[in-house]
Amino acid sequence: MPLHNKTSYFFIAFFLFFTFLSAGHAQTSSNCPPEPMPLEQQRAYIEQAPAKNAGFLWRIEKDGRTSWLYGTMHQMHIDFAKPGMQVMFGMRSSDVLAPEINIYDPQTPVSTNHTNFMVSQLQLERLKKLYSSDCLTGEANKLFLFPLLTSQAQRQHLSWGYSPDARLMQIAKRSNKPIVQLETLELQFKALNPRSQSEFDAQLEAGLGSIESGEYQRNLLQMAKAWQTNDLEYFSKVEAQISASAPEFIVRLNDERNLGMAQKIDAMHMEGKRVFVAVGALHMTGKQGLPKLMREKGYAVHFVPLKN
Repeated sequence: MPLHNKTSYFFIAFFLFFTFLSAGHAQTSSNCPPEPMPLEQQRAYIEQAPAKNAGFLWRIEKDGRTSWLYGTMHQMHIDFAKPGMQVMFGMRSSDVLAPEINIYDPQTPVSTNHTNFMVSQLQLERLKKLYSSDCLTGEANKLFLFPLLTSQAQRQHLSWGYSPDARLMQIAKRSNKPIVQLETLELQFKALNPRSQSEFDAQLEAGLGSIESGEYQRNLLQMAKAWQTNDLEYFSKVEAQISASAPEFIVRLNDERNLGMAQKIDAMHMEGKRVFVAVGALHMTGKQGLPKLMREKGYAVHFVPLKN
């Protein structure tokens, strides 16, 4: 599956990384992004839907115990919300679920306001136009691109509530399986937020252009399709493209975070726990991908092909 030539590294990364962002909608027009199904309706739909063997799975072994690495997508179509048999086997045979963030734990509030950066009047007018077209009620001069990422995904029927991350946490909660988060929301935003006015400008311009041109929606569908069809090569190419375009960005967004995740996974495993790790698929790729890091920590690492 080829990559789009004009793909913005910033927006590839933002879609692949978990951010707990929400957008306020005023559903006054048929042109608004569709809202996700009500929770009870979601559950009923997912229960009767066939399971899908989507994503990327590794079995890791050390000291006679088996843990698992599962590469997810943080926004997905509801038809792929139910994990397949191989994923569920790993989940059921594990003692603890380890996502990036535990949605059932209270999180330290974080601000999406970039108060330290300036935005031009033209950029603000473009933002307000996009907010209006997506029926967003937030303040464009404070929230900038964040709500648009969610609303654009919703236009493709992609939602955090339909993601394998959310579904696995629901399953763990119902079965009283401990959920141990590997990161904090604050840490994630620290990695995602720009470090300078020039980086902020580049991100904002790339985002505005990508959404206005429709490129962002095309990329959302392309990434979702790659995950649904177990196309790990696509994600490796994405990571390589980000690394080439913005090496410092991918280091703090992926590599540095992976080091911390690997340490926590290893610590739980060495305590005698069998761990089922469910994190974004990009964390499985690159020079500091989790399968590579766990192998370096002495684990036998086996890729488990998933096929629908």
